[in-house]
Amino acid sequence: MGESARDLPTSALLQSITDKARLIAGARYAALGLFDQRGAITRFLTSGMSPAKVAALGEFPKGRGLLGYLKKHVRPLRLPDMTVHSASVGFPPNHPPMKSLLGVPIRSGRSCLGILYLTDKRGAQEFTQEDEERMVLFASLAYVAIENDILSHEARERTREIEATAAIARIVTSNFDLNEVYERFARKVRKAVPFDRMAINLIDESQGTFLVAYLSGESSVFRQGESSPLEGSATAWVVRNGRPHVTREFTRTRGVSTDRLWAAEGFHSALRVPLVAQDRVFGVVSLVSRQPDTYGPGEARFMERLASYIAPAIENSQLFQRVRQLALAAATIGDGVCVTDPEGCIEFVNPALEQMLGYERGELVDRPVADLYPGGSSDPTLQKIMAALLSGGWSGEAELLAKSGDMVTTQETATPMRDEDGRLVGYVYVNADITERKRAEKEIKRLQEFNDRIIASTSYGLMVLTRNLEVAFANPPFYQMSGLKRAAVEGKRIAEIRQLEGLAELAAEAIRSRKSPLRRELIYSLPNGARCWFAVSASPLHGDEEAAVLLTLADVTERRQAQEKIQGATRLIALGELVAGVAHELNNPLTAVLGYTQLLEADDLSESHREYVKEILAQTQRSIHVVQNLLSFARKHEPEKAPVDVAEAVERVLAIKGRDLKLNNIKVETAFSSGPLCAMGDQHRLEEVFLNIVTNAEQAMTEAHRGGSLLIRGSAHRLNGAKKSRDVIRISFTDSGPGIAPEDQKRIFDQFFTTKEPGKGTGLGLSICRTLVRAQGGKIWVESEVGKGATIHVELPVCAAVESTESRADG
Repeated sequence: MGESARDLPTSALLQSITDKARLIAGARYAALGLFDQRGAITRFLTSGMSPAKVAALGEFPKGRGLLGYLKKHVRPLRLPDMTVHSASVGFPPNHPPMKSLLGVPIRSGRSCLGILYLTDKRGAQEFTQEDEERMVLFASLAYVAIENDILSHEARERTREIEATAAIARIVTSNFDLNEVYERFARKVRKAVPFDRMAINLIDESQGTFLVAYLSGESSVFRQGESSPLEGSATAWVVRNGRPHVTREFTRTRGVSTDRLWAAEGFHSALRVPLVAQDRVFGVVSLVSRQPDTYGPGEARFMERLASYIAPAIENSQLFQRVRQLALAAATIGDGVCVTDPEGCIEFVNPALEQMLGYERGELVDRPVADLYPGGSSDPTLQKIMAALLSGGWSGEAELLAKSGDMVTTQETATPMRDEDGRLVGYVYVNADITERKRAEKEIKRLQEFNDRIIASTSYGLMVLTRNLEVAFANPPFYQMSGLKRAAVEGKRIAEIRQLEGLAELAAEAIRSRKSPLRRELIYSLPNGARCWFAVSASPLHGDEEAAVLLTLADVTERRQAQEKIQGATRLIALGELVAGVAHELNNPLTAVLGYTQLLEADDLSESHREYVKEILAQTQRSIHVVQNLLSFARKHEPEKAPVDVAEAVERVLAIKGRDLKLNNIKVETAFSSGPLCAMGDQHRLEEVFLNIVTNAEQAMTEAHRGGSLLIRGSAHRLNGAKKSRDVIRISFTDSGPGIAPEDQKRIFDQFFTTKEPGKGTGLGLSICRTLVRAQGGKIWVESEVGKGATIHVELPVCAAVESTESRADG
């Protein structure tokens, strides 16, 4: 075999025709070229040349030169010297020299099978007209002989095809075992078409592979039951084009991976034909031979017809196996299965669904599927299912009605069933009972919400860390306390969170020691600039592969501030007691110095000595005045409100601070209004306020530029409010220090806030000032610009006597 129907005459017949033509024409050489249905030379036989000469010529002519001319014009051609004809292209290497030519078409009417070529007339320069007439007649007889041989061959092939088709038909109708189908098909094909290996490959386009479902014989590359990539294989070509593929010689093919693999095992040629069902190529039959040029178009058409018979058998066998597996699965599956006809009448239910809904065997068959839903045919879920089935399938949760009247919650999948022609034949409903799961989910959700409420409502910040100290969870109070954002915390290593310094070491220690809990108090600067104290406890978590440490944070800032305030007050009390003791101790020797100095002053002294005594007397009196002020300031007083001369209170404070101000090169200037500056308040408390303000101004100017100026102004003001007016005394302290930054002006009266270096300030002075001023019914505030000093304003209510006098004066 190997050629088309027009190429089927036996080689013996063709060789006999060629040899007889050479003898009849008296030619030295003869050749016969046979055309295929497309007009290409597909067979070429010679006479008069030894096999060695024929082999030396290589491939037979392709129909160029004079041969092409004869094929084109299809009429006899007689030449005394063929080399001078315009269509001559010369002879290929190793070709014997030839001169005279007689070419005759093998034809009948317009049908031409080929051409007889006769060259080199023996004993003459050229072929005669008589030679031409005899050869035309001979060619006509040859045409009849070739046609008869072709028809006889086609009849034999047709008989063989009918026998093979009948055998295949018996396979199709007699067996659903796929392995048996494959084996019997291979045996029948071997009787009609030669092969050394047959393979049946089934296509899985979703995976891009083909499965070797059957393989006759053994192969070191392909194994039955194994899958191979579809891309780059001859199988892929057949699937893509839907027609047979012939490979005459593997060594001449390029880019086909499977051909290279077969060639490596010593095979040379192959034929692949598609297996088609419902206009879809679902597989490929491959015949592989160890001989080259084993297969041609004839074998391809023959195998394509056989494949068209075996394809339904394979498809039916696969379908039968799937149906059998589905039936077995439906009977044993834990999920409930219900099959209905297109009108929704139940045709089949499996035992699992009957048990799920409490029905006996067969009670649901022939009933409408709507009976399974609590709302019947109007049930909202069933309505959604039916609407979805019109365009595809449906999946979701559904409530089914049990025989007892109880509701069963299921995860349902509904799918339409269609036959091979796409016609709807019914619906399949698969239901998994999730009633207990839904109950468990609700309980878990309730407990989760309960835990979340507890965690969210606690005043403590909670953090859970993994074993590599990453933050797995932090509750809302933690974010409120720390001022951090969730994105900057969760999933990050605790050591990488700059604002939480010290927590990583505490957590690591808790994991190492396995002690519960470890406690620390840590101070942090929050993103808003505030400083807070957190009491932190770290407890290792046991029995959890991920979570390792629970951190609990409590904001103890107010407690710590209260403690420090108490400590500060205690220090102030101790300082007052120390000042009182020192003042008492200094008072007696100063009194003695004053007495003796006065005695010296009465003596008759020189003028220079008298000046010295006066200076000693003045400084002694000044020292006694300072000591008396210190005693007055340190003396305990119960808070009381009385008229206070604000100007006098300021002078008393300046007397106490005078020496320090002078030593620090600070010039003090006072400017009080001419009228009375009488405020209602506690004199000692107000003097404490003024002393703190003056001290702060002194320290600021000294640290900034070792001196400066302090202006203290006092005046009375009338404030006009929305409901009534009131009179106040305003005292303003303006220094020439460095000023206060805008962001610090809002905080300088907060407890423990200080801009001084650690160890140089407690942050209590101005906080105490605000507390004392408010206790007097007044207010205190600051005005400042960086680089231009600062002004502290204190407003105090005017005493009642002064206020009434001024009111009468105004009246």
